[in-house]
Amino acid sequence: MLGPEVTVGPFLDLYAGTGAVAFEALSRGAPSAVAVERHPLALDCLRRTRSDLDAQALRLETSEAGAFLAKSAGAEFAVAFADPPFGDIPDDLMERLLPVVCTGGLAMLQLPREHLDRWADREDAKVRRYGASLLVVVRKAANS
Repeated sequence: MLGPEVTVGPFLDLYAGTGAVAFEALSRGAPSAVAVERHPLALDCLRRTRSDLDAQALRLETSEAGAFLAKSAGAEFAVAFADPPFGDIPDDLMERLLPVVCTGGLAMLQLPREHLDRWADREDAKVRRYGASLLVVVRKAANS
């Protein structure tokens, strides 16, 4: 879905879990990626995979997602992807994600399908349905 977007600049994988999305971004040409995760087992998996793949372009951040976003406002990620645990999704996650995205970059949320009503009327959001999930994509405008 991202195509050349991923090659434009750094990639953020928020709530990274195993880091599969960050590793995929790197394999598709992202110059660097940051994986944010706080769960110890997921972090162990991320560290092992980064080592096995010699993925030096991947930086791991052991942090709670909200704390990372707060300290990273003004960052310039070309793509910021967030896949929060479906039972714990902050209502303002998109609004907190956009400040770390560069102008023209993409902020993406993967959410459960029951969140569709919240995004149906938002003009700047493209929503795609995948089974029980939604993918919400917003391109950061110059005035955001």
